Amino acid sequence: MKQTFLLDENILYLAIKEVDEHDRPDTTAAQLLRLIGQNCHRITSDHQLGKRYYRHLDRLLGAGKFHLQALSFIKQILHNSAKSLIEVQEPPELPEGVVLPKEDMHIVRAAMISHPLIVTADAELKDASNS
Repeated sequence: MKQTFLLDENILYLAIKEVDEHDRPDTTAAQLLRLIGQNCHRITSDHQLGKRYYRHLDRLLGAGKFHLQALSFIKQILHNSAKSLIEVQEPPELPEGVVLPKEDMHIVRAAMISHPLIVTADAELKDASNS
């Protein structure tokens, strides 16, 4: 079954560095990106989230040992129209009463466009988006 994922930008960081949110060795996020690349899955974002992805990727491109992994992700997924979908419509406002950390509001709003699966390592965002 084909799935569409919206990745919190920190997932890119964790996948490319192959660590968990505490910087301990962990390949879970990297395996997710490999599976997305190998299967019929894809990621979605809007323009604002896409800019956030590239800010993280720029930092990793500057860090010598992660240069190739970041370039590989850009080539295999972000620059592949079968794997990456940029939403052009403006994300809707959050429903009344939804409370989110300010830095996470746009991720949830972007997900409200096409309702992909949100992937995050941020516990606050995960709890808020599930509710």
